[in-house]
Amino acid sequence: MNTFEQEIINNLKCWSSKKEMPPLLVSLRLTSKCDLKCVFCDPNLRIKSSEELKIEDYKRLFKELGIMKVKLCAIVGGGEALCKKDLTLQVIKLIKEHRMSGWLVTNGVNFDNDTVQKIVNLNLNSVLFSLDSPNPREHDYLRGKEGTFDKVTQNIQLFNYWKKKLKKKNPLLKIQMLITNKNYKEVDQMLDLTKKLGINKIILNYLVTHKKKWEKLQLNEKEITELEKKLRSLLKSDMNNQTLTNFKDYLQIIKLRKGCNKKLSKINSSVIPTYCFQPWYHLNISETGFVNFCPELDNKYGEGSIKRKSACTIWYGRNYKLFREKILNGKMINICERYCNLPIVVENLKIGKLTSRNG
Repeated sequence: MNTFEQEIINNLKCWSSKKEMPPLLVSLRLTSKCDLKCVFCDPNLRIKSSEELKIEDYKRLFKELGIMKVKLCAIVGGGEALCKKDLTLQVIKLIKEHRMSGWLVTNGVNFDNDTVQKIVNLNLNSVLFSLDSPNPREHDYLRGKEGTFDKVTQNIQLFNYWKKKLKKKNPLLKIQMLITNKNYKEVDQMLDLTKKLGINKIILNYLVTHKKKWEKLQLNEKEITELEKKLRSLLKSDMNNQTLTNFKDYLQIIKLRKGCNKKLSKINSSVIPTYCFQPWYHLNISETGFVNFCPELDNKYGEGSIKRKSACTIWYGRNYKLFREKILNGKMINICERYCNLPIVVENLKIGKLTSRNG
């Protein structure tokens, strides 16, 4: 169990004892704008820049998050944060000024020498680069733009250069690889590439198909079996390789998918008997300020906007309380079954096991 998982367990124990606790993790999507045309993304979800939060909104937000003693802030995808480079740098500065751990998810294309140097100097904890294949042509196809592989790998090397020059350990550099039927055979080659690039971790992402056209990228049963064998072999051959961040979790995803066992049911937890722990530790804020109880839901399922309410008011407010009560009683099962995805199911199962062990 890592430190953050232990904090989640402690948080859940407090909630189970009727002691309300602040969120541990806040996810921010800074913009819906993106300069790539990924084959598994929906460009129709773009929002006018004028509707997105400004730095003044984030300054007010981080004062609240600081008071709530939030531990971790993640700048996540949906759009590409570095399309708003100045805003992203200012938000990273706010994260560190409020003594939070912070990480950035990025397509890795939009860095320059000055930006990388600033991020290293700000001591951001982690940067997660999307890199889907060791084959430049394959990666560029999946990301919808020629030359992206070269840009990503060059920018990773730029981070390594400035970390060494400034004598910094952070940010930890990680690669996230979205598994499709185009690249599933290349996992071991990606491991070789991570070592070559000086990457700390590799994370396998599961393709969530919200659109019919994306299903053409899904693995068939034969390909899933091949991938499962490959992952087990890699784990067995190097049990102590800390680069293999979530291979065991991905095997669990495969197991659930094979059994078509995505039905949500209450987890055998000794702390909180629910099918989802997100509303007890995770605050998700969209680029327009909407707060959702789950990162997979759109704004119509939100719990208000930080433009009109404080994050603290929303987190401890009546609507959030009612939602927690509903999912404890299983009353939101239909909505959750419609929107939930297997990686979140696996995350919840893992937390449930940890609470049972440490209850």
